[in-house]
This record gives sequence, C-alpha cells and structure tokens, in this order.
Amino acid sequence: TIVLDKTGTITQNKSSKVSYEGTPLTAKELVAIKNITKQSSHPLSKIIALSLTSETETVLVEEFQEYAGSGLEGTVNNINVKMGSAGFINQFNPGIISYETGTHVHVMLNNVHMGRFTVSNQYREGIDDLASRLIKENFELHILSGDNNSEKEKLVKIFDKNTQLLFNQSPQQKLDFIKSLQDFPLATS
Repeated sequence: TIVLDKTGTITQNKSSKVSYEGTPLTAKELVAIKNITKQSSHPLSKIIALSLTSETETVLVEEFQEYAGSGLEGTVNNINVKMGSAGFINQFNPGIISYETGTHVHVMLNNVHMGRFTVSNQYREGIDDLASRLIKENFELHILSGDNNSEKEKLVKIFDKNTQLLFNQSPQQKLDFIKSLQDFPLATS
C-alpha cells in the first residue's frame, strides 16, 4: 500500500503557474503578502511566495498564525493579511466567497476581500510512468489532497480508476487515514 499527498509531492512547487484576479494590489500589499506566505509551511503558500517578485523587501511579520489546512494570518507594516481557502475567509466575512472549484488561495487585507491567487498544478516529470509501474506491481494506491476535486479526472488518467482519491482532507484527516491503514490487520495467506 502506498499513500501519496498531492500538493508538493506529486506536483512540482517551482513550476506551478500562479495568477491573481481581483482588486489590483499595491507594492506595499505585495510585500505584505510575500512576507506572510514565506512564513508558511503549506506548499501553496510557498508557491505564491516564489511567484512574487524577488525584489520585494523582507520585513517583520507580527502575530503570524497558520491554521493547518485552512489558512494563515499575520500583520506586516500595519496591514492585516488573511489568506486561505474560501471556507477560511468566509469565517471573517460570511457569504463573500462562493465555494468554487480549482486551487485558489483567497486574500483578505484589513478585513477586505481583495481577490484570489489561482495555482495551476504541474505534475512531476515521470509521474505517469511511476504510477503505471506501481499499478502493474499490484500496489494499492491512495492519493490524499487538501484541495477540492477539480484535479480528479487528471489524477484518474495518471493513476487509474482503482486508486482511491480523497479530497478536501485536513492534515488531521490525512494522519487518521494513514493510522487506519496501519491499524488494519494484514490478511495472512
């Protein structure tokens, strides 16, 4: 049995395409966003941080908090930044964001929803061949993702319909899934 996480494991962080749509951001706001995302351990935050121009200055981030699998917040140069999933941002301003498909990271500055970053996944080179070999060797495969199921069809093409795909998984749910597999008694032949 092999369990793989999607973002940052079978996808490549450094070659993902990042776009922003929403209210145009000032240079000062971009500095705040870059410095907040640099603090995060989440692969999507790291992708966004890398996509923002490297000329931005490094400044102190105050009151940084990361909410595993949901979002993050902190203050930079008196700008309060909240970034994360639609569900995370809706906690602060209910109903402002619909629950859409795709990999989106919403941005709220000083309690105003500004827009969202969209991250297009680029799968690692050779992942198709690896998946084929593992399937041929009869490994039981599982893919876990904190993202929604917008990549489901692409993943089924890569891994096949017998691979279990679990989406919208929190870090705790991922750990619980692994534990359930470890606790499952192996059949003896």
